[in-house]
Amino acid sequence: MNARLLALALVLAGTAPAAAEGPGRYAVSGANPNGQGQYQGTAVLTQTGRGTWHMTWTIGTETFEGYGVGDTKLFSVAFSSGRAQGLAMYTLQPDGTYQGIWAAPTDTATGTETLTPR
Repeated sequence: MNARLLALALVLAGTAPAAAEGPGRYAVSGANPNGQGQYQGTAVLTQTGRGTWHMTWTIGTETFEGYGVGDTKLFSVAFSSGRAQGLAMYTLQPDGTYQGIWAAPTDTATGTETLTPR
């Protein structure tokens, strides 16, 4: 491979979108159920055992803790923060993001959430 091609390959590799699978830090972008607003934040996903997970979200000043089951392609997490609680389910996308849906006990629709590797 000549030097120009090698340099181009290195530049392109450096600009590729972040891809992750499973444990790590994520940027969070979501929408509440029934059009009740959007939100941004961060999340940390940790594998705690074979098929078990811990997830911590920070949305604004609120922290949510969750525990779940699944694998790196599909997992569900029950979460809570103070009196708020709910269930979320995430699926790995080809670009390395996770697309999720979630709901709390009183919701009549689901919210959506995207986890983007940081």
